[in-house]
Amino acid sequence: MNENMKLPEGWKVEPLDTICKLSYGKNLPTEKFIDDGKYPVYGANGLIGFYVDYTHKDEVVLVSCRGEYSGVINLSQPFSFITNNSITLEIKNNNEIFTRFLLYRIKIIPKQTFVSGSAQPQVVINDLKRLIITIPKDFNEQQKIAEILETVDRAIEKTDKIFEKYKRIKQGLMQDLLTKGIDENGQIRNEKTHKFKNSPLGRIPEEWEVVRLGEVITLEYGKGLPETKRIYGEYPVHGSNGIVGFHNKFLVKGPGIIVGRKGSMGAISWCKTHFWPIDTTYFVTLKTPTISKEWLYIKLISLDLTRLSLSDIVPGLNRKLVYLLQIPLPPLPEQQRIAEILSQIDNTIEKEEAYKQKLERIKKGLMEDLLTGRVRVNHLIKEGKNEK
Repeated sequence: MNENMKLPEGWKVEPLDTICKLSYGKNLPTEKFIDDGKYPVYGANGLIGFYVDYTHKDEVVLVSCRGEYSGVINLSQPFSFITNNSITLEIKNNNEIFTRFLLYRIKIIPKQTFVSGSAQPQVVINDLKRLIITIPKDFNEQQKIAEILETVDRAIEKTDKIFEKYKRIKQGLMQDLLTKGIDENGQIRNEKTHKFKNSPLGRIPEEWEVVRLGEVITLEYGKGLPETKRIYGEYPVHGSNGIVGFHNKFLVKGPGIIVGRKGSMGAISWCKTHFWPIDTTYFVTLKTPTISKEWLYIKLISLDLTRLSLSDIVPGLNRKLVYLLQIPLPPLPEQQRIAEILSQIDNTIEKEEAYKQKLERIKKGLMEDLLTGRVRVNHLIKEGKNEK
């Protein structure tokens, strides 16, 4: 604790080892894990398997102590086996310290204060023993703080599930829409209700044709723009894996498709506005008005261009190989329908992702305020008692 920081009223300062028993977990080789084991096993980064026995009856705060996950804080389930990749913080007096408050309190301690080593990071018990933390004396205040933070965590978890659900929906729809398409009535085609034909790529809808990418697009080289020559402005500067800066001039009118040429070779990016693609990229131009850029962007993502390298020594996307790729091509109105459907799902995904980021910012602020006593929750405790 900073000596100049005023201790909140009703709070106390405690060395971590006075309130917790610090111990390493037990060794358990992965070959001893059992798929249908009754008890969860916790390793360096949380749940890693199951076993027939447990080491801890109660839930316990864990500090990962070996390798890249050193310093990661987890909470085990009751009746769990904790491996020696974690240090357990077992509370000595459960009437004084609330486990889930301790979980959040430890999470706001900068990792560099207890993680040592750079090539091989680690956490040792002696370093944790030196930690001094501030905590409310009132057990109810600890509970209320943890309750508030858990509410936000549940909201984040719920948003995560929705986000993942729509990603799965999009993945399944992409597969169907890019191989079977959708008719003018909004129905995904199948061979029982629609006419299909043989093609070099297998069975495709009768209305579709097969073309080589080189017949319908050109991959143009981007142009170098060093950071020192950029003048900050409204136009995104695109590298091989997305936006790398902004400039006051553009090279290509948007919307447009950017393809990684070197670096993140084959990565596909979309830009709604005018943009400047640098020399590690290609940008796509159309040879025919019968192609929807929005549909083409989706189609290029599905092709996995990363496999079309110029050489193993200096990896780079070979556009001649890209031009040789054959693709099934729906009529333009159908391309537009496909792009519109997937765009609606993308909008939902972006909305959920933005909401999750907002919740994470709220949680960060709450942790900084509540876990330091800067903002108190005593009035909430009183209100809860009055309601009873």
